[in-house]
Amino acid sequence: MVGTNRNRKLRLAIRYIVALVLLLVLVYPYLYMVLNSLADWTQIDRKLFPTKYTFKSYEWLFSGGETGMSRPWMTAFMNSIIVSLASTALMMLFGVMVAYALSKLRFRGRDFTNNFVLFHMFSRRSSCSFRRF
Repeated sequence: MVGTNRNRKLRLAIRYIVALVLLLVLVYPYLYMVLNSLADWTQIDRKLFPTKYTFKSYEWLFSGGETGMSRPWMTAFMNSIIVSLASTALMMLFGVMVAYALSKLRFRGRDFTNNFVLFHMFSRRSSCSFRRF
């Protein structure tokens, strides 16, 4: 009995250590991005953790940078929103039409089409990709 309790605590401690390491690996890119956005321009990508912090990058971004335009990134942001909303609306429209046809209508090749759609929904995308190392 004593050995099993000790093994259980050891396994729990190992799980916590592995979870902590994974958490640090997953959080580090975000921390790196925020710290480099606040770093002085001479220290970006030169050190793991910058020593001087400033809001100069954000001032440059919101003041328009060298162009003098106010918020030049706003056009790109609006373009992204328009494209994402349009593609989502079109995908929903065609998805509903295909779902209705596959569930209510009887036609030749319906089972093949249904299986084809289901296969592509549930298959892993990474197994179809080609790696270029």
